[in-house]
Order: sequence, then structure tokens, then C-alpha cells
Amino acid sequence: MRTAEVGSSRIVAEIPLFGYRWDRNGTARRITFAETRAEVAAGAVTLARDPASRSLRASSSAGGWEIWVPDRETIETLIAAARRLGVSRFALSGVSGADPEIWTALRTTVTR
Repeated sequence: MRTAEVGSSRIVAEIPLFGYRWDRNGTARRITFAETRAEVAAGAVTLARDPASRSLRASSSAGGWEIWVPDRETIETLIAAARRLGVSRFALSGVSGADPEIWTALRTTVTR
């Protein structure tokens, strides 16, 4: 919608590289990819890909939490969708906690 209003050349798409953990009591906090891996291992649960958003998600009924976090595939999907709309400038937030595979993927994605 915004690209149609102002033109894609004026848009910078900000892509978060962190996820969120929602607790049973309704609170949420940012979570890094590494923290997600640790939570998943400690909770003996698995990460699964959400078909609509392509994000990874996990939940623990015993721990009372649900996590959604992007990985390389999620970020590539978001960039590709924005590029289809003509967006060519991107800002990344939360870079220190990102999936390490993102950096390999971005080397080829960004130069295209």
C-alpha cells in the first residue's frame, strides 16, 4: 500500500532479525536466534516453519511460552516480496542476534 502511495524508490523496508517470546501471562520480549535455540533445546520442543509468514515458531505448554523468530529463509522471503513491489533499500534491525546463516545469504541477495 505504501509503495503505491509514495513510490517504491522512497521506501526503506526495515527487517527485524530478532524474534519474540510470548509468555502465558501475555508479556512479550525480544529474543535472539541463539536464545531461541537454547529455549527450544531446554524445553525439548522443535522449531517448525509457519507456512504463511515463513518464520520459525515453537511453543511449550509446560514452559508457558511461544516463540516466533526469523531465520535465513524468512529474511530471504521478506526481501524477495519487497523487491517484487519495487523496494530496493533495506534496513536490518537486531543484527547482533540474527541467524548466522543470514550473512551468507545476504551476500548474494544484496548484490542482486
